[in-house]
Amino acid sequence: MKEAIRSLLALVLLGGFLELLLPADEMRGYSRMVVGLLVLFSLLRLVVTGIDDLGTEGIFRSLEGQEPSFSSRSLLAEGERVRRAGVEKAGELITPLLMERTKKLLQEVTGDEGLELQLTVTEGERITGAKIVLQKDPAWPAGTLERLAGEILGINPEKVEVEKAFARKTREKI
Repeated sequence: MKEAIRSLLALVLLGGFLELLLPADEMRGYSRMVVGLLVLFSLLRLVVTGIDDLGTEGIFRSLEGQEPSFSSRSLLAEGERVRRAGVEKAGELITPLLMERTKKLLQEVTGDEGLELQLTVTEGERITGAKIVLQKDPAWPAGTLERLAGEILGINPEKVEVEKAFARKTREKI
């Protein structure tokens, strides 16, 4: 690769020197065009052979200053690792925010300021279930609240559990 760059630089210098030697007449424009085309084709050849020699993975690794590796499997593995890391980071940032906003919305809808929300989150930070603990009776059927929470969280309403803590407290007093 270094040799190709050196030869390109030498060609540019030689073209400039030859241009200086030519007389200032109408032939000078044609000579500039010919030298420019030679430099352009030489540059294109350098780029094409460089891409063929390195491959896509080698180009990226050489840009990072690493030794190029020519395995497409390692490129795919690296891409999958980066994707997974991005999904996990996004989940870490979004899950608490989603939980807070969903809790506030459910509190407004039910009128229960003491409402508690617990989310079941998988390793990939994907929400798979929810548990809603009500402190007072919202006068809604549990199924309606399950469907509402399921729609908000984008999960199956069957994965949403509604617990009525107010019902436990009244039973304990009896």
